[in-house]
Amino acid sequence: MALQSSMSIAPPVPSSGGTIPLALLIEYGLQRTYHELAILSELLPRKTDMDRKIEIFQFASRTRQLFVRLLALVKWANSASKVDKCVDICNFLEQQSMFFVETADSLHKMAKETLASARLPSFSLPSAIDVLTTGTYPRLPACIRERIIPPDPITPQEKAQTLQRLNEVIQYRLVSNELPKQMRRLKIDQGRVKFFVEHEFEVLLCFRSITSMSWHSQGCCMLITLCMICIKCCVSFC
Repeated sequence: MALQSSMSIAPPVPSSGGTIPLALLIEYGLQRTYHELAILSELLPRKTDMDRKIEIFQFASRTRQLFVRLLALVKWANSASKVDKCVDICNFLEQQSMFFVETADSLHKMAKETLASARLPSFSLPSAIDVLTTGTYPRLPACIRERIIPPDPITPQEKAQTLQRLNEVIQYRLVSNELPKQMRRLKIDQGRVKFFVEHEFEVLLCFRSITSMSWHSQGCCMLITLCMICIKCCVSFC
């Protein structure tokens, strides 16, 4: 009966498995001792002398064990901060273990389902041969070299060939178009064409680019009686 009554005043245990405040345990111990002592005072007058001695001894033994445990808890509470750190470390290790298990499961699922049909790309044998035989890799795009290393200057021979090509393009353009009678006096040289209109003007034209084939004026001289006015302009026209 005393045991059943003492269990009815037991402190609630957290369902999450957490800790119980020390003050709550001490309060529970005091209430339990007082409750058992009150019950014992009611039952002892009805028993014999030997039974009363046995009940008192058992009560004292139980109470002593209870308070010895409480004393141990009070002394242990001084180092509770270290225990809290250990608990935090254990929780962290359990979390890392859970992450490890989840990662292993994900990798296993990926290997069985996602990567079941995955294949490695074919090896680049020409690149490997170049590196092993010559020690270099000459297959990089030319744009990478152009961004880092400036292009080599053109040689005089290349310049002469380019100007000759421009002269041919200008000549073809002039032949394929009908020029005014006054502008048929011209001279093609150095990739440019110079028109002479007597007593009026002289104009020097060139191509802005071969792709657009539009004319670009590099100079114009207006010929007027008793004076000459030279005008430099940059006018584009077709």
